[in-house]
Amino acid sequence: MVNRGPVVAVGLLAAGLYMGGVLVIVAQLRRIFATLTAGDPFHPDNVRRLRVVGLILAGLELGRYAFWALSSWILPASEAVEPTLSLTAWFSVLVVFVLAEVFREGARLRREAELTI
Repeated sequence: MVNRGPVVAVGLLAAGLYMGGVLVIVAQLRRIFATLTAGDPFHPDNVRRLRVVGLILAGLELGRYAFWALSSWILPASEAVEPTLSLTAWFSVLVVFVLAEVFREGARLRREAELTI
């Protein structure tokens, strides 16, 4: 009988880290939506919030690669997780960072408009 304790522990740790990342993303999105419903979409904090979302998404994808590497090292070849490159995930990271820059430019334009008489 094979001892699967370490494998299960690593899997639970990976799942916990993944869920923690998802919770951070949801919290940031809630704050962004709060400013949107308040009528202030280009709030300067939204830029930072979107960048955090992008970094967490990238970290989750890199964590998935680390999990593949670890599973191929720990598990036998017949049970290892098969790696796949997700272009959709990396495209979503890129879109979030571009959206952060759009919000940054919107916040800059709003500041300039407030200074205009």
